[in-house]
Parts: sequence; structure tokens; C-alpha cells
Amino acid sequence: MKHICWDGCMFPNATLENPKTWNTILSAMVKVKKAL
Repeated sequence: MKHICWDGCMFPNATLENPKTWNTILSAMVKVKKAL
């Protein structure tokens, strides 16, 4: 699995500081892993 740059390239800092955003990111990553 390729390393994905999450900080700054895909999301602004304000987004990264929001815990709800991390839940969204993590659930999206889980979906991607299941799809693989």
C-alpha cells in the first residue's frame, strides 16, 4: 500500500485539527483497505 500524504496535501490544517474529520478519514481508509 502506498503511503498517502494526509497533512496539508489533501486537507488544510484546520480540517486536520478537527477530530470528526479524522473519523471520516479513518473510515475512508478502512473502506479503501476492504476494497483492496
